[in-house]
Amino acid sequence: MQRFYVLSLVVCLLVIPVAPIAAHAQEPDRTLQLLRTLSEVPGPSGFEEPVRKIMVEQMKPYADRISYDGLGSVIAQQGTAGPRIMVDAHMDELGGMIRRITPDGYLSMQLLGGWLDQALVDQRWTIITAKGQIRAITGIRDVHIVSPEERTRVYPRDSLLLDVGAKNAAE
Repeated sequence: MQRFYVLSLVVCLLVIPVAPIAAHAQEPDRTLQLLRTLSEVPGPSGFEEPVRKIMVEQMKPYADRISYDGLGSVIAQQGTAGPRIMVDAHMDELGGMIRRITPDGYLSMQLLGGWLDQALVDQRWTIITAKGQIRAITGIRDVHIVSPEERTRVYPRDSLLLDVGAKNAAE
């Protein structure tokens, strides 16, 4: 699952020469790159460290001091006078924990966060393990082979399984 971030920018343009615009357009947009990096790094609830690491790297050049609270929040301070501004955002994303492996190689999971059951079908998943990441997908049978009643059914979360391409539990 990828995180999506909304960024609002207010840009005031007075007079801008055409040549600098063309040169700037070829440079990668740093904000877009950062948002892409943050949305692609796995960070389910309880495993936010990769996201925290990126945020700290991005804040270091601008902060006089970086600290953490008991919940793992990053607190960056710049200066000791002037207005105090807080930027607040979640570092975690919706996720799940693997609960069991079926004999035919599918994985069941317990979901973390506020998922809608309707949103679970046909999702791509990244399973984080001690040995690296594994890609998986949740899916349902094709519309051409299911009954008419099943076509409009919402699948409850406990009936969906992750497919990692394994033929059995040993794989």
